Amino acid sequence: SPTISNNIRETSIMGITVGKSYDLNAAEFFNATQTLTPIQKQAVNGLVVDLKNYSIWDKMKAVYPMVGQADVSSSFSYNLKDINTFRGTFSGTWIFSSTGAKPNGSTGYMDTGLIPSASISNYNAHASFYSRTNLAGGVDVGAFQGAANFYASAYYFNGNRNFLQRGDSDGVIYTPTKYTGCFVWNAPNQNLATTYEDGILKGQSTTTTTQNRPTVNVTISAFNDNGNKYLFSPRECAFASIGDGLTDTEAINLSTAIQRFQTTLGRQV
Repeated sequence: SPTISNNIRETSIMGITVGKSYDLNAAEFFNATQTLTPIQKQAVNGLVVDLKNYSIWDKMKAVYPMVGQADVSSSFSYNLKDINTFRGTFSGTWIFSSTGAKPNGSTGYMDTGLIPSASISNYNAHASFYSRTNLAGGVDVGAFQGAANFYASAYYFNGNRNFLQRGDSDGVIYTPTKYTGCFVWNAPNQNLATTYEDGILKGQSTTTTTQNRPTVNVTISAFNDNGNKYLFSPRECAFASIGDGLTDTEAINLSTAIQRFQTTLGRQV
C-alpha cells in the first residue's frame, strides 16, 4: 500500500497525498480530511512547519485549524496534532465555510474530548482561539468542575474579562477593545497566568493557584460546567488549540504562526 514519504514530489495515489512538498503531520491531516484545497494545504503545512520551528509543536495536545469542506462538519473536526485523538464533535447549529466554523451563539459548541486532568499538566497549560466575529459574550474554550477549572474566555462577564483561569481567583482581567483576532491564554506555572491579544501582552496575574484540573471535557464555543453547556460564544472560530504552558516568547510566536496561517488563507482580521 502507498505510504507518505518526504522523498518524492507531491502526488495522489488512491486518494492519499504523498510527497516532499508537505510535512508528514500535515500530509496525515490532508489524508484524513480528504477535502482541502491546494491553498488550504499550503496554509496547514506552513502552520505545522512554523509550530515545529518555534519549538511549540511538542507542547500541543489539540490543534483545530478549522478548515475543511463547506457545510461538512466532520471535515472541520480533526486534530492537526494527532488525527487519531481529540477529534471534535459538533453539537447545535453551526455554519462551516472557507472562513472557519461559526456557532449560532445559543446552541453551537464543539466537544474536544480532551479532559484536562488526564491530558494537561497541573499548573501548566495554554489555550488559543482566533475569532473572526466582532461580538462579545460567551466562552471560547472552557471546562469547569467546582473549584477546578480550565477556561480561556474572550469577553465574558459583560465584556470585561479575557483570561485563562485555573482557579477562582487567578483570572487575568482587562478591558478588551475588540472581539476579533488571535487570543492566547497561558499559564506556564502555578504563580503566573497571562493573556495575549494579537501577540501583545494585555494582562497577567501572579496569584498563586492551588486548584486542580477538571475531569470533564474541554469544549469550544461554550462553557462545559460539569456536563452542562452554557455561555455559548457567537464568534466564528478560525483556529483553536489546547496544550502545555508556553514561555512568553513561545506565546508570541504562536500568535505569529496563527496569523500567518490566516493570512495565507486570506481570512485574517
